[in-house]
Amino acid sequence: ILLDKIYDEGLLGFCERTESKLIDFIEAPAFAHQKALYLPSMPHTQRWLVHQIAQYYSLQSESYDKGQNRFVRLLKTQEREPRVPPMTLTEAVRLHRQLSTSASMGSSAANVRSRFSTVMRTSMATGTVKTVTVEPQRIRHFYHLDEMGTTTDMLRQALAPWNALYRLNWIDNSHAIAVFHDVADCQSARRSLSSREDVYLAPASAAARGKSVAAVAAAAA
Repeated sequence: ILLDKIYDEGLLGFCERTESKLIDFIEAPAFAHQKALYLPSMPHTQRWLVHQIAQYYSLQSESYDKGQNRFVRLLKTQEREPRVPPMTLTEAVRLHRQLSTSASMGSSAANVRSRFSTVMRTSMATGTVKTVTVEPQRIRHFYHLDEMGTTTDMLRQALAPWNALYRLNWIDNSHAIAVFHDVADCQSARRSLSSREDVYLAPASAAARGKSVAAVAAAAA
């Protein structure tokens, strides 16, 4: 899956640097009126990851030129409002690895989650550090979505009773994470969705065994 590929192919550092640029492009005042961001030329694997990250941040991405000069241009469009997701891909990869490692060593998922309750993010444009705390109890993880044929519209329809009370972000075709504004709303959604056949919630035990991908953890907004 995407998270494993980023780690296995040594792309984590590149992913973090790219996400930092995209966060500044979306949020930093210096980029407020800039509609396009041109990245330097890079190998095919890195361009592939840039396209994945761009989709995650609701940015349009296009590749230009040929061979070693091929690069990616990122665009802010009216059709897709750019946004910084509650959890970056870099954070998701690190959490996924931490969960997997801890599970193999017998550590509890609760101990792993507690170490990720605060996420610090540095802006390259301003040099400031943004610290955001998100309780794990406000996060619901959905998985096996591609196998069940669950689309974005279907998942949002299932979450319709909690409209405007959560933010939904897809990790890849199989996994999505919903971050709720309130713990009570998150628990209500869990109770309601657990009986549905078209939505598969990750149980806590699965996270403890290392089978869930970024199922529960703190996420930066």
